[in-house]
Amino acid sequence: MRSSSETAFILNVLIVFLIFPCLNGVVQADEYNPLESTQNVTTEVFTLVDTSRKREIPVRYYLPRQSGQRPVVLFSHGLGGSRDNNGYIGKHLAGRGYVCVFMQHPGSDESVWRGQRPAAIMGAMQEAANFENLKLRCEDVRAVVTALSTWHQTAGHPLEGRVDVT
Repeated sequence: MRSSSETAFILNVLIVFLIFPCLNGVVQADEYNPLESTQNVTTEVFTLVDTSRKREIPVRYYLPRQSGQRPVVLFSHGLGGSRDNNGYIGKHLAGRGYVCVFMQHPGSDESVWRGQRPAAIMGAMQEAANFENLKLRCEDVRAVVTALSTWHQTAGHPLEGRVDVT
């Protein structure tokens, strides 16, 4: 007669031998290379018109070539940026299957510093870093999030049928 510890050991060994062959394909994952893209990416520009605020919000999409509904990543640039900044992030994430929406915030975008003398840039940036622009930026994000489901259902729109709205 076996002791309870011997019986438990034998059962554990049997479980490992019975389950391990089933897990062979599940346990092993492909090596992750952060610089490698898994698919080709397309990019398009668009301007969202938020009619309630009479405000145009420039947008750039990075889309995976893979069709169907995909998860969405929203990107909001920093002070003095644009929808065209950090494209490597959009390309990488879209290459991994995400729809990336890069928005631009008028009033706190590159228009703040473009055309300014170098000595005036810092003052212009400080002036643009205000509560009103923060509020506008938050409302821009809300407008883009609201528009995603509309774009997803609009025939001919670049995001038609592409956005996982859940």
